[in-house]
Amino acid sequence: MGYVAENVPSPAYINQHIALVRFGSAEIDAKFASYFLASETTQRLFWALTDSGAKAGMSLVTVRKIKIAVPPTKAEQEAIAKALSDADALIESLEQLTAKKRNLKRGTVQQLVSGKKRLRPFGSDPRLKRSEVGIIPNDWEEHRIGTLCEIAAGGDLARQDFSPTLSSRHRFPVYSNAHSRDGLYGFSQAYQYDADKITITARGDVGKAVYRTSKFSAIGRLLVLSKKVPSDLRFVAEYINNFVDFALESTGVPQLTAPQLSKYRVAVPPTTAEQTAIGEILADIDDEIAALDVKLAKARQVKQGMMQNLLTGKVRLI
Repeated sequence: MGYVAENVPSPAYINQHIALVRFGSAEIDAKFASYFLASETTQRLFWALTDSGAKAGMSLVTVRKIKIAVPPTKAEQEAIAKALSDADALIESLEQLTAKKRNLKRGTVQQLVSGKKRLRPFGSDPRLKRSEVGIIPNDWEEHRIGTLCEIAAGGDLARQDFSPTLSSRHRFPVYSNAHSRDGLYGFSQAYQYDADKITITARGDVGKAVYRTSKFSAIGRLLVLSKKVPSDLRFVAEYINNFVDFALESTGVPQLTAPQLSKYRVAVPPTTAEQTAIGEILADIDDEIAALDVKLAKARQVKQGMMQNLLTGKVRLI
């Protein structure tokens, strides 16, 4: 469902999979109608009217039978459409800003985590050497992950400790390789690990490293990395995500074991202080992205509430 604005270049063409709706009445605001047709209630109606078959769809006859409810005046329709358009503009601006921050994070990682750019007083314009992991500064050190970190596999939790939702009793996050944000699976009143650890997915979407900033439990096929020698694990996680290419065995489900992971190499600055300085810069960018994600989620919720109120007549703009 989409609104075709007046500034779309002409001529424009559509194919047989799209129905173009024009309103003959001058009393109907097309943008209001597009929001109404995109609303949750109308979308459910579309699914109910969809013709079953190998390829689900609707005929033009069915589209013509769809009814819309409109305020009695075009002025009110336009006011509602403008309010929702303003909400869309805010959402779009937040999406663009979030995308810029993510691009900034990628660029910063490519510069700092690779050693192409050094932070003063740690170094600047270093001579580079070629190594097994690519081009790194001549004073950086290569280590096997197993030399830097202890590696353990996630285990099972006692059933009485676990809850899929957060409550005052179940307050520690539980992570797995589930397809959710950073693998969040549920919550527990017990925890297996303190903060300052890395988790790496070991089955399915293999190799995603996440630095953990609070106490947690790990289940499923997660590998947990703990510090073995002085190093900054936030830096190590960023290096793994951006510069370690896991060569996996050809199996039905890609997987990574602790012995396999331990053999991969990372290149780190010579001092923990430089690693930490880089990690803190990236953490600040991550915090900014997280704050924008919260604002974006709220803006989408506000728009959803506006649609439910304005497109049903619960709130009138007159």
